[in-house]
Amino acid sequence: MGAERLAAWKETSMGDHSPARVPFDVETYVGNTKTGKGFFCALVAGEPGFFHEVV
Repeated sequence: MGAERLAAWKETSMGDHSPARVPFDVETYVGNTKTGKGFFCALVAGEPGFFHEVV
């Protein structure tokens, strides 16, 4: 797929509906893994702040 065609595809398929990208915070992630539940356990437990509509 050519670069122009790929750019056009991304524009039409993603539109304004793509989520904002956020840089990954390694220090916070490591701290959370040592002090609390992991993402999946908290998600399954239904804890606030861990909802994810794609999973």
